[in-house]
Amino acid sequence: MPKSENVIPSFFLFVIYMSWPTTAEANNFKSTFVQGFVDVSGGDYINRNGGVQIMQHHVNIGMTSVSNSTASIEGNQQLSITIPLFLNELKYFCYLHGSMIENFDIGAIDTSRDKTYYVRLNDDPFSPPYYIFSDTENGLALNGVGSRLQLYRGSSYTFVRTDNGHPFNIGTAWNENNSGMLVHSSGNENNVSGSALFQYPLTVNGTANIKGHLYVERDLSLNGDMVVDGSSKLSSVSADSIVAGTISSSAISTGGTLDAQSYNVGAYNVISATRQVACADLEVGSSKVLMYGDTGNASFEGTLEVDTINEKTSSSGVTVEGVLLKNGSVQAGSNSTITATNFNVGSKNVISGSAQGSLTDLELKNNGNTGLLAFGETGNMELTGTLSIDTINEKTSSSGVSVEGVLLKNGSVQAGSNSTITATNFNVGSKNVISGSAQGSFTDLELKNNGNTGLLVFGETGNMDLLGTIDITGQSIMRSDLSLNGAIRMNSVVRQF
Repeated sequence: MPKSENVIPSFFLFVIYMSWPTTAEANNFKSTFVQGFVDVSGGDYINRNGGVQIMQHHVNIGMTSVSNSTASIEGNQQLSITIPLFLNELKYFCYLHGSMIENFDIGAIDTSRDKTYYVRLNDDPFSPPYYIFSDTENGLALNGVGSRLQLYRGSSYTFVRTDNGHPFNIGTAWNENNSGMLVHSSGNENNVSGSALFQYPLTVNGTANIKGHLYVERDLSLNGDMVVDGSSKLSSVSADSIVAGTISSSAISTGGTLDAQSYNVGAYNVISATRQVACADLEVGSSKVLMYGDTGNASFEGTLEVDTINEKTSSSGVTVEGVLLKNGSVQAGSNSTITATNFNVGSKNVISGSAQGSLTDLELKNNGNTGLLAFGETGNMELTGTLSIDTINEKTSSSGVSVEGVLLKNGSVQAGSNSTITATNFNVGSKNVISGSAQGSFTDLELKNNGNTGLLVFGETGNMDLLGTIDITGQSIMRSDLSLNGAIRMNSVVRQF
């Protein structure tokens, strides 16, 4: 086939091996054009002024060294790191005791999400592994003797200390961190110094103009503004996004966490830096909770759980379903009912679940009239009306019941000295012994005083025994014999029939 000037081979591979002594003469290479690739796997590449560096799996553009002084941590303080891609060894240790030091296992890049580990002292802090790591606070140990905690290059980790004593830190040796890795700490003392040159696999100290798409599989951290114009949006972020500046967009969709100092909708600040929310209306859970800014009304489909509810308008109290709660009092509506298992006054149960009342005193009062007063201290009771009752029993055995000086006891009535018993009729059982016309009707009649029986009259025989004198001012008619043991004196005629 004839040669043609326009035929170009489809693939050229140029491998250029360059080396020069580490002297100032190396700077004589003013410019180099390579149509292929430059293999620098055998060493590092640094441009003339150090602004571009390809070193240890990192590309740095305009990068400078950063000093790093990391405080050790105790009780609830935190350390956070991102493992550089070049790092092969990392240790943890106690700041105060050089013997308390152990390695992490460092693995290749892993696609798992970043992790938070909780750190506490071993039961014997001076024995390996010195500190215990777990996924939850005081949870199952992830490391032990001969079993180290696994960390992965390119992943970020936060270590949270859950106890005190033996300040915890991370580095390349005891109280040293020469890894070039940046370590953040919320501690405030026992610092370990170091410097970070390779904080991230790609570092650009300037502006990066990306004409196409920027795809971030892990975390996206920004220290400035991110502006998304028009109808475009920041969407489908697979991991957490941390933005220290402002995000402006018509819509934002993220499957992770959106962290900002404040959130605006248009010109309105809806979530402030102090976590205050200002919305026209608020809907939570598909209308499960609705709040309206124009009326101040709120509706809940579930249960409102709250410790304290205070009145909004002074001296108005709080009304719940027609029941007014005000100044510690409960006022039910007209013809309403208050229902409870027990009713207490302070800590004292005044009405029990079985409807028993236990009161200090009792007053029944209506329209200014006090009908009943009962006193718990004395047991006395005052009643202005009528006591209607079927049975009254004595409280103290063998004492009977006294009513206005009249003792009622064991079926008997005992009036007081010089007292009177008044009735229309007096009965013994069903027999009327003294009628309403003061007539007496007895089976027998005995008149007795001081042990002396002066008169005995027997209803069955009609006989009468009289120990004294009988005075008859009118006629005396005898229908049978008269027996006398003494004299008989008569002032009139005695007739016998």
